[in-house]
Amino acid sequence: MELLKFHPGKAPFTIAPLGDIQWNGDPDDVDCGGLERHIQRALDAKAWFVGHGDYIDFASPSSRARLMSSGAYDGPMQKLDDVALELVDQVYNRFLKPTKGRWAGMLEGHHFWQLKDGTTTDQTLCRLLGTTHLGTEAGIEWQVPLSRTALTSFQTWHHHGWGAGEESNLILKLKKVAADWDGVSACFMGHMTKMASTVIPKLRMVFSPAHAAVVERRVLLVGTGGWNKGKVVGRRDGLVPRGGYVERGGMRPVSLGAPLVTVTTEILRRGSSDPKWRNKHRVYVPVLEVSNR
Repeated sequence: MELLKFHPGKAPFTIAPLGDIQWNGDPDDVDCGGLERHIQRALDAKAWFVGHGDYIDFASPSSRARLMSSGAYDGPMQKLDDVALELVDQVYNRFLKPTKGRWAGMLEGHHFWQLKDGTTTDQTLCRLLGTTHLGTEAGIEWQVPLSRTALTSFQTWHHHGWGAGEESNLILKLKKVAADWDGVSACFMGHMTKMASTVIPKLRMVFSPAHAAVVERRVLLVGTGGWNKGKVVGRRDGLVPRGGYVERGGMRPVSLGAPLVTVTTEILRRGSSDPKWRNKHRVYVPVLEVSNR
């Protein structure tokens, strides 16, 4: 697991999880227009992106294992590197180039290629975008300045994801994750290409000399969506009319897109009913709100 402190600048700003593009070089298989519009909306909202894996669709874990153990000579293996890097260049130049310098970090997904030099295509994409490779699982502390000398912060948990199922299954997994992490404000997961989201309350008792209260801290659970089409009219496998893995597996379609999470700050005045005491002990807290395309 990777842990990262990130300084996004003053609120308001937006967290834009982005992954599951699964670019294979065929624009008919990806909602290209929707992805381009989403990226522009995110940039307009002063977004910081977090990558959630599966940027290219080159090799699944099982395919990667078979290819790596094939015993092929250096020439054919170099050709595989060349093909994978070409897909990285395409997804960068066609979609992600405008976001360069606006990334907190990028997770590894299931679909990538291990290059001959030992690095991966995900690491290559990170270098192009000028960001940090966050591996399998990451925790980010967002440190938000309030003034030259003061700041507030909040923490988010990120994973590419695992398994399959309906939106309810995604939320159930995220609820279990949220129960394991104390103080996390949001949990993000991709892979299932669902945009389901919800809020769960975390309650805490607060006591002062003259006052007692129950304080709610809201935790966002967010599916990070996806952009790979399940139903493509007229799709061909060579000369054969044949659908992709979604059609072949009889899977249900999902609504393509990705969420945006807006971060603002508000003053939490708690404790005594005395206004002077309350103003002296005011606390600035982050507020996270999710919107889906």
